Amino acid sequence: MLCCDRCGHPLGRACQCKHLHPVITRVRAATVYDGWPVNAIHLLKYESERDRADLLASMMVKLLRQLGEDVVLVPVPLHEHRQNERGFNQARTIAEGIARLHPTPIVDALQRVRETPAQARSAREERLEHMRNAFSLKPGFVIDPGQHYVIVDDVFTTGATTGACADALSLAGATQISVLTFAIDLQSRDLETYRRLATAAGIV
Repeated sequence: MLCCDRCGHPLGRACQCKHLHPVITRVRAATVYDGWPVNAIHLLKYESERDRADLLASMMVKLLRQLGEDVVLVPVPLHEHRQNERGFNQARTIAEGIARLHPTPIVDALQRVRETPAQARSAREERLEHMRNAFSLKPGFVIDPGQHYVIVDDVFTTGATTGACADALSLAGATQISVLTFAIDLQSRDLETYRRLATAAGIV
């Protein structure tokens, strides 16, 4: 198990530094959110260049294999209004690309029940407050406590979004939760802490 460089405890539930959300065991990211990855994500999300998702997925799929074979992908959902504006959910499009390369079930287990402001320019505490109780389990979806759920998103910044998703999954009974993202943002808060987390996250 990966250990925290600062406190020496396993990353996840026992980590005293709370680098990861308490119910998230592992985070994997394919690259750093800088240079061309920023442009690729921008073109995917805001210019509707959906074929970019296949490139992102191709870099993420080998990290998925590190998380085990018996996993299911849980894309971070968009609010209905945002999805209608954009026409698609980039996290699900990326998950679909991963599943084409490495057949893996995708479950739309979550729904965004509260519309949240754009997070790009928000500080960490603001992000945490914005995302509090923003997600819930979809009506009718039943969590399997023995299943490993892997939350899929494009960028891991402060962990506020994936943490809120993990809260909803955990509240419904999930006991194994990991995160798989394309990029991790090393500039969003304390750079040294994020470098340590990035190393543990398995960035290639």
